[in-house]
Amino acid sequence: MTAFLFETKQPLLRLSNYKSSISLLVMVLSLVLLTAAACQTGGEKPKTWTVFLEEGHAALKAGDGKTAQDSYEHAVHDAEKKFGAESPQALIALGYLAQLYKQMGEWKLAYVTYKRLVPLKEKIDPTAKDDIKQFKDDFAVVKQKLKDYGISTGDEPKEKKVSKKPTRRRKRKH
Repeated sequence: MTAFLFETKQPLLRLSNYKSSISLLVMVLSLVLLTAAACQTGGEKPKTWTVFLEEGHAALKAGDGKTAQDSYEHAVHDAEKKFGAESPQALIALGYLAQLYKQMGEWKLAYVTYKRLVPLKEKIDPTAKDDIKQFKDDFAVVKQKLKDYGISTGDEPKEKKVSKKPTRRRKRKH
């Protein structure tokens, strides 16, 4: 039996030829595996940071804070990966995540996020004075909540312990 390549009547593969049979088998298996992989992912492209943001907004609107949190965290990760940790895209995603943490009462997570967000906003968009002020005000609220609840951030200055050892007086030599 001989297979022909389209209408050229050129033999593509003779099944009696062992090496060609193995090559055909490898090609067919590769094609099957690639098709199966495409079917598993639905043939969809990976989600982008903007899609994650949209999903977060929708989840938040539906009252699903946990899904919104996951989506915003993915948006931050994707934006940082594609554009850099100090990119405007990462800044936008961080802003939504910080606000969500604050809204959910996740004070320590909000603290860490605002601590990064405020200087990044000042660096990327120093003319946005109102936005910077709002972020700083939100950060102050988060800091106060941490203090009210006695939650440590690890950034607090450590108090120096003063020991009250009695001082020795030197005896004078006469």
